[in-house]
Amino acid sequence: MKRIILSLFTFLILNSCSSDSSIDVIDEENIIEEENVIPDEPNEEGNETEEEEEEQSFSIEERQEFLSLLEGESLTVWKIESATLTNTNGSTDISDNISIQDDEFIFETSTNGTQDDISGILTWKKRKGYDLIEGISDDNYYSPETVNFNIDENRELITSSLKIRLDENETIKGTLFTDNNQNDEVIIEFSIKKKVNEDYKTIPSSLNFNYLNDFDFISSYNKSTGFNASYKTNSLYLSYRFGNRARNVYKYSLEDQSLNSIQITFSESEFISSRLHFHDDKLIVFGSGHISKTDLYLNEVITTISNGLELNLSRSGTASVDSQIYAFGGELEALGAPLTPLTILKYDNDLHSFQQEYVSDSPRRYTEGTIIDDNLFIVGGQYYPTDSPTNYLPNILVYNLSNKSTEFIDLNFDLGFTSVTRFENLVFFAGQIPSAGINGTLYFGAYDTYTGNLSEIPITLENLNNDDVSIVAMTILNQKLYLALQNSGTITTQVVNLNGI
Repeated sequence: MKRIILSLFTFLILNSCSSDSSIDVIDEENIIEEENVIPDEPNEEGNETEEEEEEQSFSIEERQEFLSLLEGESLTVWKIESATLTNTNGSTDISDNISIQDDEFIFETSTNGTQDDISGILTWKKRKGYDLIEGISDDNYYSPETVNFNIDENRELITSSLKIRLDENETIKGTLFTDNNQNDEVIIEFSIKKKVNEDYKTIPSSLNFNYLNDFDFISSYNKSTGFNASYKTNSLYLSYRFGNRARNVYKYSLEDQSLNSIQITFSESEFISSRLHFHDDKLIVFGSGHISKTDLYLNEVITTISNGLELNLSRSGTASVDSQIYAFGGELEALGAPLTPLTILKYDNDLHSFQQEYVSDSPRRYTEGTIIDDNLFIVGGQYYPTDSPTNYLPNILVYNLSNKSTEFIDLNFDLGFTSVTRFENLVFFAGQIPSAGINGTLYFGAYDTYTGNLSEIPITLENLNNDDVSIVAMTILNQKLYLALQNSGTITTQVVNLNGI
Protein backbone atom coordinates (compact mmCIF):
# COMPACT_ATOMS: atom_id res chain seq x y z
CA MET A 1 0.00 0.00 0.00
CA LYS A 2 1.23 3.39 -0.86
CA ARG A 3 2.56 5.46 2.08
CA ILE A 4 0.34 8.42 2.78
CA ILE A 5 1.24 11.04 5.35
CA LEU A 6 -1.51 13.42 6.24
CA SER A 7 -2.42 15.75 9.06
CA LEU A 8 -5.68 14.38 10.40
CA PHE A 9 -8.54 16.46 9.33
CA THR A 10 -11.62 14.49 8.34
CA PHE A 11 -15.26 14.66 8.53
CA LEU A 12 -17.99 11.95 8.58
CA ILE A 13 -20.15 11.42 5.53
CA LEU A 14 -23.78 10.97 6.23
CA ASN A 15 -26.27 9.06 4.17
CA SER A 16 -28.30 11.27 1.90
CA CYS A 17 -31.54 12.48 3.38
CA SER A 18 -34.44 10.61 1.90
CA SER A 19 -38.16 11.12 2.00
CA ASP A 20 -40.19 8.98 4.37
CA SER A 21 -42.79 8.60 1.69
CA SER A 22 -42.63 6.07 -1.15
CA ILE A 23 -44.65 5.60 -4.29
CA ASP A 24 -46.43 2.33 -4.87
CA VAL A 25 -45.14 0.34 -7.82
CA ILE A 26 -47.27 -2.29 -9.58
CA ASP A 27 -45.84 -5.82 -9.57
CA GLU A 28 -47.34 -7.25 -12.76
CA GLU A 29 -46.83 -10.87 -11.71
CA ASN A 30 -49.06 -10.41 -8.65
CA ILE A 31 -51.92 -8.52 -10.30
CA ILE A 32 -55.23 -10.22 -9.73
CA GLU A 33 -56.96 -9.34 -12.94
CA GLU A 34 -60.48 -10.04 -11.65
CA GLU A 35 -60.09 -7.60 -8.74
CA ASN A 36 -57.39 -5.40 -10.32
CA VAL A 37 -55.53 -5.27 -6.94
CA ILE A 38 -52.22 -3.36 -6.74
CA PRO A 39 -49.84 -4.35 -3.86
CA ASP A 40 -48.80 -1.70 -1.28
CA GLU A 41 -45.09 -2.69 -1.29
CA PRO A 42 -42.51 -1.25 -3.74
CA ASN A 43 -40.92 -3.60 -6.24
CA GLU A 44 -37.74 -5.51 -5.44
CA GLU A 45 -35.53 -3.10 -7.31
CA GLY A 46 -36.84 -0.13 -5.28
CA ASN A 47 -36.73 2.18 -8.27
CA GLU A 48 -37.27 5.85 -7.46
CA THR A 49 -39.22 8.23 -9.62
CA GLU A 50 -38.11 11.68 -10.66
CA GLU A 51 -40.47 13.09 -8.04
CA GLU A 52 -38.58 11.23 -5.27
CA GLU A 53 -35.23 12.46 -6.57
CA GLU A 54 -36.49 16.01 -6.50
CA GLU A 55 -37.61 15.57 -2.90
CA GLN A 56 -34.05 14.50 -1.91
CA SER A 57 -32.34 17.61 -3.21
CA PHE A 58 -31.79 20.69 -1.05
CA SER A 59 -32.69 24.18 -2.12
CA ILE A 60 -30.19 27.00 -2.64
CA GLU A 61 -31.41 28.54 0.63
CA GLU A 62 -30.82 25.31 2.59
CA ARG A 63 -27.34 24.93 1.16
CA GLN A 64 -26.56 28.56 1.98
CA GLU A 65 -27.74 27.98 5.56
CA PHE A 66 -25.25 25.12 5.87
CA LEU A 67 -22.40 27.31 4.63
CA SER A 68 -23.48 30.13 6.96
CA LEU A 69 -23.36 27.69 9.88
CA LEU A 70 -19.83 26.62 8.96
CA GLU A 71 -18.62 30.17 8.40
CA GLY A 72 -20.13 31.64 11.56
CA GLU A 73 -20.44 35.32 12.27
CA SER A 74 -16.68 35.95 12.36
CA LEU A 75 -15.00 33.01 10.64
CA THR A 76 -15.63 30.33 13.26
CA VAL A 77 -12.72 27.99 14.03
CA TRP A 78 -13.57 24.28 14.05
CA LYS A 79 -11.64 21.40 15.60
CA ILE A 80 -11.93 17.63 15.37
CA GLU A 81 -14.10 16.12 18.09
CA SER A 82 -13.78 12.46 17.11
CA ALA A 83 -11.97 10.57 14.37
CA THR A 84 -11.75 7.00 13.14
CA LEU A 85 -9.11 5.58 10.81
CA THR A 86 -10.27 2.68 8.63
CA ASN A 87 -7.89 0.58 6.56
CA THR A 88 -7.33 -3.08 5.70
CA ASN A 89 -6.59 -3.82 9.37
CA GLY A 90 -9.96 -2.52 10.50
CA SER A 91 -11.09 0.64 12.28
CA THR A 92 -9.18 2.53 14.98
CA ASP A 93 -10.32 5.44 17.13
CA ILE A 94 -7.65 8.14 16.77
CA SER A 95 -9.57 11.00 18.40
CA ASP A 96 -6.98 11.62 21.12
CA ASN A 97 -3.94 11.67 18.86
CA ILE A 98 -2.03 14.93 19.22
CA SER A 99 -1.97 15.42 15.46
CA ILE A 100 -5.76 15.35 15.45
CA GLN A 101 -6.33 17.63 18.40
CA ASP A 102 -4.22 20.47 17.03
CA ASP A 103 -5.86 20.76 13.59
CA GLU A 104 -8.15 23.70 12.82
CA PHE A 105 -10.61 24.41 10.00
CA ILE A 106 -12.02 27.74 8.82
CA PHE A 107 -14.76 28.05 6.17
CA GLU A 108 -15.32 31.20 4.11
CA THR A 109 -17.90 32.12 1.50
CA SER A 110 -16.56 32.60 -2.01
CA THR A 111 -17.88 35.26 -4.37
CA ASN A 112 -16.85 33.27 -7.42
CA GLY A 113 -19.91 31.03 -7.47
CA THR A 114 -22.93 31.41 -9.72
CA GLN A 115 -26.49 31.98 -8.62
CA ASP A 116 -27.04 28.23 -8.42
CA ASP A 117 -23.63 27.47 -6.98
CA ILE A 118 -22.82 27.67 -3.24
CA SER A 119 -19.03 27.75 -3.02
CA GLY A 120 -16.31 28.77 -0.60
CA ILE A 121 -12.76 28.37 0.64
CA LEU A 122 -11.63 25.95 3.35
CA THR A 123 -8.46 26.80 5.29
CA TRP A 124 -7.03 23.73 6.96
CA LYS A 125 -4.31 24.40 9.54
CA LYS A 126 -2.49 21.09 9.29
CA ARG A 127 0.36 21.48 11.76
CA LYS A 128 1.52 18.05 12.92
CA GLY A 129 1.37 15.27 10.36
CA TYR A 130 0.11 11.71 10.72
CA ASP A 131 1.24 8.49 9.07
CA LEU A 132 -1.89 6.55 8.14
CA ILE A 133 0.01 3.35 7.47
CA GLU A 134 2.01 3.23 10.71
CA GLY A 135 -0.74 4.90 12.73
CA ILE A 136 1.50 7.45 14.48
CA SER A 137 2.34 11.14 14.16
CA ASP A 138 5.10 11.98 11.75
CA ASP A 139 7.90 14.47 12.43
CA ASN A 140 7.01 17.14 9.88
CA TYR A 141 5.22 20.39 10.58
CA TYR A 142 2.89 21.65 7.85
CA SER A 143 1.77 25.09 6.77
CA PRO A 144 -1.93 25.93 6.34
CA GLU A 145 -3.61 24.67 3.18
CA THR A 146 -6.50 26.38 1.38
CA VAL A 147 -8.84 24.51 -0.96
CA ASN A 148 -11.98 25.49 -2.85
CA PHE A 149 -15.27 23.72 -2.24
CA ASN A 150 -18.85 23.56 -3.48
CA ILE A 151 -21.99 22.56 -1.60
CA ASP A 152 -24.07 20.40 -3.93
CA GLU A 153 -27.80 19.66 -4.12
CA ASN A 154 -27.37 16.92 -1.51
CA ARG A 155 -26.04 19.58 0.87
CA GLU A 156 -22.61 17.99 0.82
CA LEU A 157 -19.52 20.16 0.92
CA ILE A 158 -17.22 18.70 -1.71
CA THR A 159 -13.47 19.14 -2.27
CA SER A 160 -11.09 16.98 -4.27
CA SER A 161 -10.53 14.61 -1.36
CA LEU A 162 -13.30 15.02 1.22
CA LYS A 163 -17.01 15.41 1.81
CA ILE A 164 -18.72 17.19 4.71
CA ARG A 165 -22.37 17.35 5.64
CA LEU A 166 -24.83 18.08 8.42
CA ASP A 167 -26.65 15.04 9.82
CA GLU A 168 -30.14 14.82 11.26
CA ASN A 169 -28.76 15.53 14.76
CA GLU A 170 -27.17 18.78 13.57
CA THR A 171 -23.71 17.21 13.87
CA ILE A 172 -21.15 18.10 11.21
CA LYS A 173 -19.43 15.00 9.93
CA GLY A 174 -17.28 14.06 7.00
CA THR A 175 -15.00 11.60 5.28
CA LEU A 176 -11.50 12.02 3.91
CA PHE A 177 -10.59 9.79 0.99
CA THR A 178 -6.84 9.40 0.55
CA ASP A 179 -5.17 9.91 -2.81
CA ASN A 180 -8.35 11.60 -4.05
CA ASN A 181 -9.77 8.11 -4.56
CA GLN A 182 -13.11 7.47 -2.95
CA ASN A 183 -12.56 3.72 -3.32
CA ASP A 184 -9.24 3.83 -1.51
CA GLU A 185 -8.78 1.31 1.29
CA VAL A 186 -7.70 4.04 3.73
CA ILE A 187 -10.22 6.64 4.88
CA ILE A 188 -10.68 8.81 7.95
CA GLU A 189 -14.11 9.60 9.26
CA PHE A 190 -14.66 12.29 11.87
CA SER A 191 -16.93 14.90 13.36
CA ILE A 192 -16.03 18.51 14.11
CA LYS A 193 -17.14 21.06 16.66
CA LYS A 194 -16.61 24.76 17.22
CA LYS A 195 -13.34 25.50 18.99
CA VAL A 196 -13.89 27.47 22.20
CA ASN A 197 -11.59 29.18 24.68
CA GLU A 198 -11.27 26.05 26.80
CA ASP A 199 -9.84 24.12 23.85
CA TYR A 200 -6.70 26.28 23.65
CA LYS A 201 -3.58 25.67 25.72
CA THR A 202 -2.94 28.09 28.58
CA ILE A 203 0.37 29.30 30.01
CA PRO A 204 1.16 27.22 33.14
CA SER A 205 1.77 29.01 36.44
CA SER A 206 4.96 26.98 37.06
CA LEU A 207 6.87 23.93 35.79
CA ASN A 208 8.79 21.36 37.84
CA PHE A 209 11.28 19.42 35.71
CA ASN A 210 12.58 15.91 36.44
CA TYR A 211 16.02 14.51 35.66
CA LEU A 212 16.19 12.36 32.53
CA ASN A 213 19.78 11.60 31.55
CA ASP A 214 23.33 12.96 31.42
CA PHE A 215 25.28 13.18 28.17
CA ASP A 216 28.61 14.10 29.73
CA PHE A 217 30.49 12.91 26.63
CA ILE A 218 28.94 15.78 24.63
CA SER A 219 30.87 19.02 24.86
CA SER A 220 28.75 22.16 24.58
CA TYR A 221 29.43 25.86 24.56
CA ASN A 222 26.98 28.72 23.99
CA LYS A 223 24.17 26.85 22.27
CA SER A 224 26.35 24.70 20.02
CA THR A 225 24.49 21.41 20.56
CA GLY A 226 21.75 20.20 18.20
CA PHE A 227 18.66 18.81 19.95
CA ASN A 228 15.29 17.51 18.73
CA ALA A 229 12.77 14.68 19.22
CA SER A 230 11.09 12.21 16.87
CA TYR A 231 7.54 10.82 17.08
CA LYS A 232 8.47 8.09 14.59
CA THR A 233 11.16 6.58 16.83
CA ASN A 234 10.10 8.01 20.23
CA SER A 235 13.66 9.23 20.68
CA LEU A 236 15.76 12.29 21.43
CA TYR A 237 18.55 13.30 19.02
CA LEU A 238 21.68 15.28 19.89
CA SER A 239 24.65 16.39 17.81
CA TYR A 240 27.97 18.19 18.28
CA ARG A 241 31.17 18.72 16.34
CA PHE A 242 33.89 16.19 17.11
CA GLY A 243 37.25 17.52 15.98
CA ASN A 244 37.52 19.98 13.13
CA ARG A 245 36.06 17.85 10.32
CA ALA A 246 33.59 15.47 11.97
CA ARG A 247 30.28 15.63 13.78
CA ASN A 248 28.78 13.04 16.10
CA VAL A 249 25.03 12.44 16.18
CA TYR A 250 23.24 10.46 18.90
CA LYS A 251 19.80 8.85 19.17
CA TYR A 252 18.54 8.26 22.71
CA SER A 253 15.52 5.94 22.90
CA LEU A 254 12.90 7.03 25.42
CA GLU A 255 11.50 3.49 25.44
CA ASP A 256 14.55 1.43 26.47
CA GLN A 257 17.16 4.18 27.13
CA SER A 258 19.45 2.71 24.47
CA LEU A 259 21.93 5.00 22.71
CA ASN A 260 22.91 4.81 19.04
CA SER A 261 25.40 7.08 17.29
CA ILE A 262 26.91 7.88 13.92
CA GLN A 263 29.77 10.12 12.82
CA ILE A 264 29.53 12.52 9.89
CA THR A 265 32.80 13.58 8.26
CA PHE A 266 33.37 16.44 5.82
CA SER A 267 36.30 17.67 3.81
CA GLU A 268 36.19 21.29 4.93
CA SER A 269 36.06 22.56 8.49
CA GLU A 270 33.05 24.33 9.96
CA PHE A 271 32.01 26.06 13.17
CA ILE A 272 30.98 24.03 16.18
CA SER A 273 27.21 24.56 16.18
CA SER A 274 24.52 22.42 14.50
CA ARG A 275 20.73 22.15 14.46
CA LEU A 276 18.52 19.08 13.92
CA HIS A 277 15.32 18.77 11.86
CA PHE A 278 13.22 16.05 10.21
CA HIS A 279 12.02 15.72 6.65
CA ASP A 280 10.50 12.79 4.76
CA ASP A 281 11.41 10.32 7.53
CA LYS A 282 15.03 11.45 7.56
CA LEU A 283 17.13 13.33 10.12
CA ILE A 284 18.58 16.59 8.75
CA VAL A 285 21.81 17.69 10.46
CA PHE A 286 22.09 21.41 9.72
CA GLY A 287 25.70 22.36 10.43
CA SER A 288 27.36 25.73 10.02
CA GLY A 289 29.00 24.77 6.72
CA HIS A 290 27.47 21.40 5.75
CA ILE A 291 24.03 19.83 5.64
CA SER A 292 23.76 16.08 6.15
CA LYS A 293 20.95 13.56 5.93
CA THR A 294 20.78 10.26 7.87
CA ASP A 295 18.12 7.64 8.42
CA LEU A 296 16.16 7.94 11.68
CA TYR A 297 18.01 4.97 13.24
CA LEU A 298 21.47 6.35 12.44
CA ASN A 299 22.44 3.33 10.35
CA GLU A 300 23.91 5.38 7.52
CA VAL A 301 24.82 8.87 6.38
CA ILE A 302 22.77 9.29 3.23
CA THR A 303 24.25 12.57 1.98
CA THR A 304 26.55 15.36 3.14
CA ILE A 305 26.82 18.51 1.07
CA SER A 306 28.29 21.97 1.49
CA ASN A 307 25.61 24.54 2.23
CA GLY A 308 26.88 26.56 -0.73
CA LEU A 309 27.09 29.85 1.20
CA GLU A 310 30.11 32.13 0.98
CA LEU A 311 30.34 32.23 4.78
CA ASN A 312 29.67 29.63 7.44
CA LEU A 313 26.77 30.18 9.81
CA SER A 314 27.75 30.39 13.48
CA ARG A 315 25.00 29.31 15.90
CA SER A 316 22.21 30.36 13.61
CA GLY A 317 18.66 29.83 14.75
CA THR A 318 16.53 27.50 12.66
CA ALA A 319 12.88 26.54 12.25
CA SER A 320 11.27 24.14 9.78
CA VAL A 321 7.94 23.80 7.97
CA ASP A 322 6.93 21.63 4.99
CA SER A 323 10.21 20.91 3.14
CA GLN A 324 11.94 24.16 4.18
CA ILE A 325 14.37 25.05 6.95
CA TYR A 326 14.58 28.75 7.80
CA ALA A 327 17.98 29.85 9.15
CA PHE A 328 18.57 33.22 10.79
CA GLY A 329 21.08 35.12 12.87
CA GLY A 330 24.30 33.22 12.19
CA GLU A 331 26.16 35.33 9.65
CA LEU A 332 29.75 36.28 10.50
CA GLU A 333 32.20 38.26 8.40
CA ALA A 334 35.00 37.47 10.81
CA LEU A 335 35.25 36.59 14.46
CA GLY A 336 34.98 39.75 16.54
CA ALA A 337 33.79 41.87 13.60
CA PRO A 338 30.52 43.82 13.82
CA LEU A 339 27.53 41.65 13.11
CA THR A 340 25.72 41.99 9.82
CA PRO A 341 21.96 42.70 9.78
CA LEU A 342 19.77 39.69 10.51
CA THR A 343 19.09 37.74 7.34
CA ILE A 344 16.51 34.96 7.08
CA LEU A 345 17.57 32.25 4.64
CA LYS A 346 15.27 29.52 3.37
CA TYR A 347 16.79 26.12 2.65
CA ASP A 348 14.72 23.72 0.53
CA ASN A 349 15.34 20.08 1.48
CA ASP A 350 14.04 18.91 -1.89
CA LEU A 351 16.05 21.33 -4.03
CA HIS A 352 19.11 21.44 -1.72
CA SER A 353 19.50 25.17 -2.14
CA PHE A 354 19.28 28.43 -0.18
CA GLN A 355 17.19 31.47 -0.96
CA GLN A 356 17.38 34.84 0.78
CA GLU A 357 14.02 35.46 2.38
CA TYR A 358 14.34 38.65 4.45
CA VAL A 359 16.96 41.19 5.60
CA SER A 360 16.28 43.22 8.73
CA ASP A 361 17.54 46.67 9.68
CA SER A 362 19.71 45.48 12.57
CA PRO A 363 21.85 42.52 13.70
CA ARG A 364 20.48 39.65 15.81
CA ARG A 365 22.31 36.43 16.76
CA TYR A 366 22.37 33.81 19.50
CA THR A 367 18.65 33.58 18.92
CA GLU A 368 16.16 30.81 18.20
CA GLY A 369 12.67 30.66 16.76
CA THR A 370 9.74 28.47 15.86
CA ILE A 371 6.92 28.46 13.30
CA ILE A 372 3.21 28.37 14.04
CA ASP A 373 1.12 28.27 10.86
CA ASP A 374 2.37 31.18 8.70
CA ASN A 375 4.39 33.01 11.38
CA LEU A 376 8.04 32.63 12.32
CA PHE A 377 8.71 33.79 15.91
CA ILE A 378 12.35 34.84 16.53
CA VAL A 379 12.89 35.50 20.24
CA GLY A 380 15.44 37.95 21.67
CA GLY A 381 19.08 37.65 20.71
CA GLN A 382 22.40 39.46 20.78
CA TYR A 383 22.96 42.56 18.66
CA TYR A 384 26.62 43.48 19.26
CA PRO A 385 29.92 41.63 18.67
CA THR A 386 30.98 38.69 20.78
CA ASP A 387 33.16 40.88 23.03
CA SER A 388 29.97 42.53 24.36
CA PRO A 389 27.94 39.46 25.34
CA THR A 390 25.33 41.24 27.46
CA ASN A 391 23.78 43.42 24.77
CA TYR A 392 20.52 41.56 24.26
CA LEU A 393 17.25 42.37 22.51
CA PRO A 394 13.95 43.04 24.33
CA ASN A 395 11.48 41.72 21.74
CA ILE A 396 10.16 38.90 19.58
CA LEU A 397 10.41 39.42 15.83
CA VAL A 398 7.39 37.92 14.06
CA TYR A 399 7.95 37.30 10.35
CA ASN A 400 4.96 36.24 8.24
CA LEU A 401 6.07 33.62 5.72
CA SER A 402 3.11 34.28 3.40
CA ASN A 403 2.98 38.06 3.00
CA LYS A 404 6.59 38.82 4.14
CA SER A 405 5.40 41.33 6.77
CA THR A 406 7.03 41.82 10.17
CA GLU A 407 5.95 42.95 13.61
CA PHE A 408 7.48 43.05 17.07
CA ILE A 409 6.21 41.80 20.41
CA ASP A 410 7.73 43.63 23.38
CA LEU A 411 9.29 41.51 26.11
CA ASN A 412 9.96 44.54 28.33
CA PHE A 413 13.36 43.08 29.25
CA ASP A 414 16.56 42.11 27.42
CA LEU A 415 16.93 38.43 26.53
CA GLY A 416 19.78 36.62 24.78
CA PHE A 417 21.04 33.09 24.06
CA THR A 418 17.45 31.98 23.56
CA SER A 419 15.81 28.60 22.99
CA VAL A 420 12.29 28.20 21.57
CA THR A 421 9.70 25.50 20.92
CA ARG A 422 5.97 25.42 20.10
CA PHE A 423 3.10 23.66 21.86
CA GLU A 424 -0.09 24.16 19.84
CA ASN A 425 -0.92 27.88 20.38
CA LEU A 426 1.93 28.46 22.88
CA VAL A 427 5.50 29.55 22.14
CA PHE A 428 7.75 28.41 25.00
CA PHE A 429 11.04 30.31 25.17
CA ALA A 430 14.04 30.55 27.48
CA GLY A 431 17.26 32.53 27.64
CA GLN A 432 19.55 34.69 29.72
CA ILE A 433 18.77 38.11 31.22
CA PRO A 434 21.90 40.26 31.76
CA SER A 435 23.10 40.24 35.36
CA ALA A 436 26.29 40.31 37.39
CA GLY A 437 26.74 36.55 36.99
CA ILE A 438 28.83 34.97 34.26
CA ASN A 439 25.84 33.38 32.53
CA GLY A 440 23.27 35.97 33.48
CA THR A 441 19.92 35.07 35.03
CA LEU A 442 17.99 32.14 33.59
CA TYR A 443 14.55 33.09 32.23
CA PHE A 444 11.70 30.83 31.14
CA GLY A 445 8.38 32.03 29.73
CA ALA A 446 5.69 31.61 27.08
CA TYR A 447 3.76 33.66 24.56
CA ASP A 448 0.14 32.72 23.84
CA THR A 449 -0.57 33.30 20.14
CA TYR A 450 -4.33 32.97 20.78
CA THR A 451 -4.72 35.59 23.52
CA GLY A 452 -1.58 37.65 22.94
CA ASN A 453 -0.56 37.13 26.59
CA LEU A 454 3.09 36.84 27.54
CA SER A 455 4.22 35.58 30.94
CA GLU A 456 7.24 34.31 32.84
CA ILE A 457 6.99 30.73 34.11
CA PRO A 458 8.91 29.90 37.31
CA ILE A 459 10.73 26.59 36.86
CA THR A 460 12.54 24.19 39.18
CA LEU A 461 15.18 21.74 37.97
CA GLU A 462 15.83 18.46 39.75
CA ASN A 463 19.12 18.61 41.68
CA LEU A 464 20.27 21.68 39.74
CA ASN A 465 20.46 25.34 40.63
CA ASN A 466 19.00 27.60 37.91
CA ASP A 467 22.00 29.93 38.21
CA ASP A 468 24.45 27.13 37.38
CA VAL A 469 23.03 26.09 34.01
CA SER A 470 21.85 27.51 30.71
CA ILE A 471 19.18 26.07 28.43
CA VAL A 472 20.83 25.04 25.17
CA ALA A 473 17.69 23.84 23.41
CA MET A 474 14.24 22.40 24.07
CA THR A 475 11.74 20.24 22.24
CA ILE A 476 8.30 18.71 22.76
CA LEU A 477 7.29 15.10 22.24
CA ASN A 478 3.98 13.48 23.22
CA GLN A 479 2.97 16.43 25.43
CA LYS A 480 6.26 16.41 27.32
CA LEU A 481 8.75 19.28 27.27
CA TYR A 482 12.42 18.25 27.17
CA LEU A 483 15.31 20.56 28.07
CA ALA A 484 18.94 20.17 26.97
CA LEU A 485 20.91 21.97 29.67
CA GLN A 486 24.54 23.03 29.57
CA ASN A 487 26.06 22.07 32.91
CA SER A 488 29.80 22.55 33.39
CA GLY A 489 30.42 22.32 29.66
CA THR A 490 28.44 19.11 29.05
CA ILE A 491 24.79 18.26 28.41
CA THR A 492 22.17 16.99 30.82
CA THR A 493 18.46 16.59 30.04
CA GLN A 494 15.29 17.08 32.08
CA VAL A 495 11.59 16.70 31.28
CA VAL A 496 8.15 17.89 32.42
CA ASN A 497 4.67 16.67 31.47
CA LEU A 498 2.47 19.35 29.84
CA ASN A 499 -0.71 17.26 29.82
CA GLY A 500 -3.63 19.26 31.15
CA ILE A 501 -2.36 22.80 30.67
